[in-house]
Amino acid sequence: MFPEHKYRIVRLLQTRGHIVGMTGDGSTTSPRETIRVLLLITVAIVFMNFFPVTAVMIVFLAVLNDGAILSIAYDHVRGSPKPVKWDMRVVLTIATAQGVIGVVATFVLFFLADQVFGLSHDMIRTVIYLKLSVAGHLTTFLTRARGPFWSRPASAPILLAAVFGTRPSPP
Repeated sequence: MFPEHKYRIVRLLQTRGHIVGMTGDGSTTSPRETIRVLLLITVAIVFMNFFPVTAVMIVFLAVLNDGAILSIAYDHVRGSPKPVKWDMRVVLTIATAQGVIGVVATFVLFFLADQVFGLSHDMIRTVIYLKLSVAGHLTTFLTRARGPFWSRPASAPILLAAVFGTRPSPP
């Protein structure tokens, strides 16, 4: 669904007396994260014979990231006064570029963990999982405001709790 469709639905429901609001959405977050994870897994398996994340880790990424995404509905972001018109070529181009950059960054992390720090493959999987999880959640903060991520209004407590509550605590 495009933002202009959401806008029309909200307006129609409001004219009929319903109390309705519209949240922002992760228009580039979802495709970017999907591209990043799928490209990472494919390249790592095909070219390095290494499984960078387990199936359980993928499920945890999906479930925990969805918790943060759902909490966006309660965030304090100022919406646009008019519906936003998307240029899907631009959205997909940016999502693809960011996905590729994310994969390159993950392989740099893999190289450092493997060659410089000499970590086991199980430990490297854990590091990669944490990198993907943190990157996914931090993207939420980057896309919620037009300016710097610390811009006002501040993030809603429920969003902060959803993001930081899913971070593992240090041993």
